[in-house]
Amino acid sequence: MAYIPNNAYLVRFSGEGAERMRTLPETQTVLAYEPYFKIKSSLLGMAVNGQALPENTQLNILLFSDARDSTLGALRDIGAQILDETSSPFGPVVMCKHRGTI
Repeated sequence: MAYIPNNAYLVRFSGEGAERMRTLPETQTVLAYEPYFKIKSSLLGMAVNGQALPENTQLNILLFSDARDSTLGALRDIGAQILDETSSPFGPVVMCKHRGTI
């Protein structure tokens, strides 16, 4: 679980758990987390349209901790070069360079 300002939390639940959370009186809404919620606005249009990034673009990507290894593998499979990895309160953050579509 991680706090997201203002007054929200990023929580992983099963579908059943999300439905139970929805019924609590303290819960205003339960939404599926979509990757585009956190993508930089200047990249969103490129991602939606499948446009290639400018050559040698560097990206910082926040990973879910329990999916770190599989996500790093997927990034490498699409041609990303991992340059650095740091940690954040929300999970690992990798800096990578990619020459292709987002």
